[in-house]
Amino acid sequence: MNIAKIIRNIIYVFLVLNILNSFFFLAPRSNKAYKDLQQEYHELNILPGSTLIHQEDVHKPEAVYLLYDFAVNKSWDEISDFYLKEMEKNGWKWDGKVEKFGKDDNGRTLRFYKGNYKLSIGCSNIQTNDSSYNIFLRWAR
Repeated sequence: MNIAKIIRNIIYVFLVLNILNSFFFLAPRSNKAYKDLQQEYHELNILPGSTLIHQEDVHKPEAVYLLYDFAVNKSWDEISDFYLKEMEKNGWKWDGKVEKFGKDDNGRTLRFYKGNYKLSIGCSNIQTNDSSYNIFLRWAR
């Protein structure tokens, strides 16, 4: 056997093992995470006056993401106060920080965790009362 065949066989075995790992180990965990995160979202009370304007789900063997974008006529303080209380009622733990992002630090994010799951509430423009915000749930291996 020459070296090229050995390398090709090693690569082939690695690829097969990686595929098997995805389907037999990660996929069941991913499926459970997807169902759990959907359930977590449906158990949340949404801030009164909010209108769902976009929803996106990504479900892969190695990661699950659920994104919900809302429009609302509320300030960031009203949004964050509501969700800090709502997340606590639903067993989510806040990391204790308010992260700033965007041009002029005009955006804010609250991050929560529950077991292996993460959830964030983000608002991109805190200067107005005509705001949008999102709820982003995720799991990754």
